[in-house]
Amino acid sequence: MKKSMVILALLICGLSGLVAGSRETWIEEDFSSGTFPPAGWSIVNQAGNWSVRNSSNAGGSIPELRLNWSPQFNGTTYFVSPSVDTSGESIMYLDFRHNVDHYSSSYTIGVATRRNQAGSSWNTAWEMTVSNNISAQLKTVELATQDVGASDFQFAVYFSGNSTNLNYWYIDDIRLYTPFDHDLAIMDVDLPSQSSAGSTFTPKCTVANLGYNPLVALVSLNIYHGDELVYSQPDYHSVMLDFWETDTAEFPAFSPTMHNDLYRFEFSVSSLEDVVDQEPANNVKVSYVNTWTMPKQMVLLEIGTGGWCPYCPGAAMAADDFVYQGYNVAVIENHNGDPFANDDSNGRNNYYGVSAYPTSIFDGMLFFSGGSNTSSIINSLMPLFSQRRTIKSPLFLMIFGEESPQGYNITVQVEKLAPLPYPNLALHLALTESNIAYSWQGQNHMSFVNRGMYPDWEGTVIDLANAPIGSSYHTFPIVKDPSWAEENCELVAFVQNLDTKEVIQATKLLVVELEEPPVAIDDSALPQAQTKLSAIYPNPFSQKTVIEYSLKQNQQVELGIYNLRGQLVRTLMSETKGAGLHQAEWDGCDGNGKTVANGTYILRMKSGGEASSRKLLFIK
Repeated sequence: MKKSMVILALLICGLSGLVAGSRETWIEEDFSSGTFPPAGWSIVNQAGNWSVRNSSNAGGSIPELRLNWSPQFNGTTYFVSPSVDTSGESIMYLDFRHNVDHYSSSYTIGVATRRNQAGSSWNTAWEMTVSNNISAQLKTVELATQDVGASDFQFAVYFSGNSTNLNYWYIDDIRLYTPFDHDLAIMDVDLPSQSSAGSTFTPKCTVANLGYNPLVALVSLNIYHGDELVYSQPDYHSVMLDFWETDTAEFPAFSPTMHNDLYRFEFSVSSLEDVVDQEPANNVKVSYVNTWTMPKQMVLLEIGTGGWCPYCPGAAMAADDFVYQGYNVAVIENHNGDPFANDDSNGRNNYYGVSAYPTSIFDGMLFFSGGSNTSSIINSLMPLFSQRRTIKSPLFLMIFGEESPQGYNITVQVEKLAPLPYPNLALHLALTESNIAYSWQGQNHMSFVNRGMYPDWEGTVIDLANAPIGSSYHTFPIVKDPSWAEENCELVAFVQNLDTKEVIQATKLLVVELEEPPVAIDDSALPQAQTKLSAIYPNPFSQKTVIEYSLKQNQQVELGIYNLRGQLVRTLMSETKGAGLHQAEWDGCDGNGKTVANGTYILRMKSGGEASSRKLLFIK
């Protein structure tokens, strides 16, 4: 249960110091009391920017503390603890969970201490410059300032800088305490998030002694492929650590052997002295490295924009340039404060904390604020796109659909190709419209306008971490507005990690290119010949691949090769074939006889109202 307390019993009992070995908690706050600020807490400067929110972005449980960028300010704001009597103490510790939703540029966050007296100044215990998102984490800060030991000790978490550069800072589970006698911890790991089969890297971690007594730390690493232990280095790294001393443990190189897979790294620490560690929760840290092979189908570009915005044309022109120049970009322009704004566009802008227009957001992770009234800013955005285009994915998405009396019934196929460690994913579907005649800021049209998201801007939560390898199908009804020009409408589907906002995979398809969704075939009902793709070999291939398919009866069949943008590369065949097994070949050339670029392609088979698809990897 959430609780809030200041440990005052120590003062009442007249204890001037704490007995080492039995960690004492002086202040504990999780913001569930219903009072804000909580009893004894206060705010110095910008009180209107701090609030309690019913969210858990910091990694704790609902509710949590949040610092909002708005109202905008340029300065320093402190969220200040109650006073406690720390007489007799020289070092204390502060734990808190936090998450920074970054916007742009940089600013400082930190922890400071003071005495609760008039004219007392703040002394910095820890600070860092923030220039990117900080995912939910538990932060431990050693407090050894001149204020520790005072009878009126206070600490504060603080923000310093221009608040426009921040979206939100989430904080929860604040705890002030004195250390245990024995407490070794794995503080951080150094691993690539993505690797490849056959490549080599060196696993590293940071180990710390958070307890009073010096100990010899024994650091181990186990690596698992699924449930199989594939690498084990027990007690590989040993080091004597004094109180609050840290060290880097470097393990023998590791080389993944499996393509398109996931490895779990478990770093752990124990003591040579074999004492009982009094905080076992921090003895182990788990991280993942993937060897996914599926390229990004599309990099998702969301733009916070508005017709009233004098610098938004530059971002709009850049979006046009990305698409017309053939880059793998799916664009959604989320309007604010103009006739094209709606609940979904406003929801997406609020989700990212967009406060300056235009703001261009790549895959939910990389932000660029700024534009131009007269020229494209594609050169400014290209480095962000380039960072995201090389990242591999464990998913492949396809969009199907058919008309309904009200509009469309859209089916998004989400194919899980590899294990993934993300428990909190959402599938999003947006419909955009382009080439809308509209006079604004010297421009004569709007494109990629977010007309709606289905079921809404928050998407549909899907559990892929526990799902088997294979496809799932998700259907969304869309009611068409009569004002939309169907030939200018496009569907964008993407899967987003709700914990980090990273877009894992994205794709797009023009509405006029919609095909009916695949028809499920009941194998038990067709013991003889079936209509299906059977085998493709070799795959990957460099010269020629053979495609086997079967038909359950004499019927028309079409085989086509498509790129990841959904564009037809080559029609292999379109003719009537008899029942039974057949073969076709592809030599890696397009319809003009030109060799295609290395990469992943989609083979689609359509026959008798049924459709199926398979992936091909061409490596010349």
